Amino acid sequence: MLRRSARAHSLALPTPAGRPAPGITIDQSCVEDWDGSLPGAGNFDADPDFMDPLGADGIAGTIDDDLRLRGGSPCIDTSDHVFRVVESSIDIAGLPWFVDDLGTPDASPSPAPVADLGAHEFQGTTCVADLDASGLVDAADLAILLGAWGRCG
Repeated sequence: MLRRSARAHSLALPTPAGRPAPGITIDQSCVEDWDGSLPGAGNFDADPDFMDPLGADGIAGTIDDDLRLRGGSPCIDTSDHVFRVVESSIDIAGLPWFVDDLGTPDASPSPAPVADLGAHEFQGTTCVADLDASGLVDAADLAILLGAWGRCG
């Protein structure tokens, strides 16, 4: 069972003839390339927008990966408290859970403050003008905006 998770790219689970593996349930998770083939509730397909999912070595799943959420991640303030597995007041980095990102509307049936999906709780405030997620609104953000000016889709 996988709960309250944020994963980049789909889950590679061996299944006979493309059928879901028995006993696999995924609840309240953001899975990039999610196809809905496994049972569970509250899942969605989106890029979780991790800080550096491949780390310095360029390989996912190694110790140098930075799986903290960037501001604007679809995993911020989206957890349903019903799906909490571990009752803890701190995340994997020892930082507090339930930090409300005032720049992100809560997307959960649970009362505020709402925890984030994944092992790390986002500790900042999303700024929609910080297009490169650097923590600053600066010339780099303006360059991104101007580079996309007039384009749609």
